[in-house]
Amino acid sequence: MKIRLYRYQVLFILVFLSAIYALATGFLIFSYLTVFLLLVLFVGFIWSRLLLRGITIEVQKRIPNTRVGDLVTGYLRVRNQSMFSKLALEIRELSDEDTLQSGRVIDMKPHSIQGWKTNVSPGRRGVFSLGPVQISGSDLFGLFRVVKTLSDIDQITVWPNTQELPFYYPELSGKNGDSSNLKSSFQPTPNISHVREYIPGDSLGRIHWVSTAKTGELMVKQFDDEIGADHWVIVDLNSQVHTESLRFSTEEFSISVAASICERLVDLKLPVGVITSGISPQLVAVERGYEHHSKIMNSLAMSGIGEELDLLTLIQKLPEKVFTQGNLLIITPSSDINWLNFLSINSNSLQKATTIFIANDNESAKNDFVDSRLVLSKMGINSYVVSPESTLGHSLISSGINFQK
Repeated sequence: MKIRLYRYQVLFILVFLSAIYALATGFLIFSYLTVFLLLVLFVGFIWSRLLLRGITIEVQKRIPNTRVGDLVTGYLRVRNQSMFSKLALEIRELSDEDTLQSGRVIDMKPHSIQGWKTNVSPGRRGVFSLGPVQISGSDLFGLFRVVKTLSDIDQITVWPNTQELPFYYPELSGKNGDSSNLKSSFQPTPNISHVREYIPGDSLGRIHWVSTAKTGELMVKQFDDEIGADHWVIVDLNSQVHTESLRFSTEEFSISVAASICERLVDLKLPVGVITSGISPQLVAVERGYEHHSKIMNSLAMSGIGEELDLLTLIQKLPEKVFTQGNLLIITPSSDINWLNFLSINSNSLQKATTIFIANDNESAKNDFVDSRLVLSKMGINSYVVSPESTLGHSLISSGINFQK
């Protein structure tokens, strides 16, 4: 077993040996050396005890969400409230993610304040802690090191990277209330396109009283009927089908593809939900809006590969309404399409299903999905392959997905 001695322990040993030699030989030099070493120990100990007294730290709160690679900016302010100078104080902001840690060494005059911005960039998605701030230092001789932990712990959620898909318009199947394509409707819907003059037979409940008061004539609300369906993005995160190298991870790329598509669907004001397998299966119910966008990104940030569920088992456990009322978008790095037989039980599910295959970063990876895509094509299921070799938008266009310019 390796024994590690600190500097002050070594000095104590030297004091003991020097005192023994002084008593044994009577030489004054050993007596002087013993007194000098004891004085060094005493001064160093007192210095270290006073070093962090009167030091306070303020941390400016940061945004709770960011993306991989984006800058997370904060502000630290250190205040010395004592009458003594502080030399070589090491300030470190701790985190359970290495790329989110920051720090510097400062000297402080009596009753002074120092502040600076902290810029860190998360290297991976997930939920991480920021803080606490640790301040440390030692005496002039480096004998006694003192550490003090200040401030609270903040939590930050790092969302996956996304790519813009300005030309992506998913196929829409018939269901009221789920599309950006509108047509006039005689039935009340959540969307009002305009007001018009009252026609005998119109329901009194459709009268727009504000316009009626302004024009002096009865005006009624004209509703729009939306055509579309719920969109379910299903991400296969079974660890047995994912691979990882120094340059590329099918897990991270799958999450990035899912996040990019969900972001586009939210921009189009379409209802979208997310289902993932893996170590902690996630289900985000179908909704619209940018608040819902945050829920989706938080869910994808926390998702990870695991052995609990394969894609077939995941699809078998989905609620019935996912198949009857939704468009399925399946994202998987596996060419195994054993889940196809289960979907074929409901022909409507096949008509509304699309598959995205995630290819590795080698040139021949796309060829692994040729047979699977042929089978899916015969069943009327759109499929395409995306890889890190080109941008996601270009891969989708060149693969023949339903894009409109």
